[in-house]
Amino acid sequence: YKYTHTIEAMVTTPTTILMLLLMITNSMSEPINTTKVASSECDHLVSVDGHKYNLMELSNLKVEVNKQSKNPSSGVDTNYHFEAHICGNYAKYCEGCSNVGFCQEWQNGLASSCVGSFSGAVGMKSGKGVEMIYENGLDGRNGIIRALCKKGAVGVQSATIDIPENHVGSFVIEFYSSEACSSSGGSAVGSILLIILLLGTCSYVGIGMYLNKRKGETGTDLMPNKEFWILFFSLVKDGAKFVVAKVRRQ
Repeated sequence: YKYTHTIEAMVTTPTTILMLLLMITNSMSEPINTTKVASSECDHLVSVDGHKYNLMELSNLKVEVNKQSKNPSSGVDTNYHFEAHICGNYAKYCEGCSNVGFCQEWQNGLASSCVGSFSGAVGMKSGKGVEMIYENGLDGRNGIIRALCKKGAVGVQSATIDIPENHVGSFVIEFYSSEACSSSGGSAVGSILLIILLLGTCSYVGIGMYLNKRKGETGTDLMPNKEFWILFFSLVKDGAKFVVAKVRRQ
């Protein structure tokens, strides 16, 4: 008896369904994880979970960073200049690559080493931005550029670089830009909540009709919360009529 009343209380609360609808609407704007994009360009990137990125405004720009690091050959602290092209390669001599996307230069101008050629883009988790990959650099070098989402950051801002030990491995540049923000996402969450809503609605109607039948109701009276839904759809109808009338007057 106690459990019957608990179930009845659940199915006789129509606002639960309305709250689920509101949750679905909100979830459509919540980004979730992105995955690797099989593309050699960074405009109109679409990840499998619905996130959209467009770095077209940044594709003609370069990221430049200066940093001191120990020269692996001489063991002497050396000033280096790093230059990388966003989402592509550029016309520049840099030892070790025919197509240069990411270059390491000695600030005295005496030498250079190619970090890598641009090979593709990866969407980061939680819609945080885009990661660009540069491969096949000189002597085991490769590069990663992370364009991180930051609202209001115009162009390339606050660029930093991490240099691997002995200059072998991944040279990682990070910078902030509003262009790296995802324009959409969360469709998977919305789909899940839509399924929950449909299952909840079926359970609401089915269990409600079962309980009303036990009470001896018949016909349309079997519908749970019949009076509420009649009033609800009546208000919806009145609202639609009001909108149509206002549009026609204009």
